[in-house]
Amino acid sequence: MNSTPKPFVVLGASRGDGNTAALVQAVAAQVPLEVVDLNTLEIGYFDYHHRNRDDDFLPLIRRLLEHDTVIFASPVYWYSMSAVMKTFVDRLSDLLKIEKDLGRRLRGKRALVLATGASPNYPRSYEETFLQTFDYLSMPFGGIGYVYCENGFAAARSQEAVDTFVRRLQEAPETSI
Repeated sequence: MNSTPKPFVVLGASRGDGNTAALVQAVAAQVPLEVVDLNTLEIGYFDYHHRNRDDDFLPLIRRLLEHDTVIFASPVYWYSMSAVMKTFVDRLSDLLKIEKDLGRRLRGKRALVLATGASPNYPRSYEETFLQTFDYLSMPFGGIGYVYCENGFAAARSQEAVDTFVRRLQEAPETSI
């Protein structure tokens, strides 16, 4: 049995029961995951005065830090992540300004992305935002799993993408020197 905790999924979609949530559930059918839907939390926008210190962001980060692998799950909206995911990612700035000890603990956490969209392929801009964020935070990138959902999520049509993502998730993370 693997001694590392199961992967932690940050689900950031407008619908907690939409295509991206269905993709997360398809992965969870093969690999145990801990999933948190950002819509169930109160997380304010990044604020240079840090007036939102008492919202759900820091408790969520403390929970996330208990895991070695973090999966960011978001649909592609206008070539980028969803607004709720963008708010979460923006708040990572708190970990660079006021909670540096927590921010440092992100280093080395493996990060992956799950995405759904209405185009056959995700746009480069979508992946690039995550790549730059993970690089800045020193989080090794484990890859992206994408499912085209023109007419909604279809498990049978998505199985190959799910299986590929699960294999990638189960691979030993690369270590950096």
